[in-house]
Amino acid sequence: MLGRDRQHQRRDEIFLSAEDAGSRGLRDGDPVRVVSPRGEMRGHVRIAPIVPGTAQAFWPEANGLLHRRLDPVSREPDYNVTVRIEKG
Repeated sequence: MLGRDRQHQRRDEIFLSAEDAGSRGLRDGDPVRVVSPRGEMRGHVRIAPIVPGTAQAFWPEANGLLHRRLDPVSREPDYNVTVRIEKG
């Protein structure tokens, strides 16, 4: 993901933009807790070239955060969820 060497990739990485990480006082590698209305997970920040205001995580590690909704037409899972990211 995002061009990193798979040998050095962690499956608990939470990808954030530099802007979002900085505004939360987070640095690359910091431990975090990610909380959604459905669940939570713990991981480590990875600064990445993604759109500010979004976060990314690996599947299936982040599945516990997601709603169990399916798109009515495609029957695909809804992979969008609002989360809170805390130092931790």
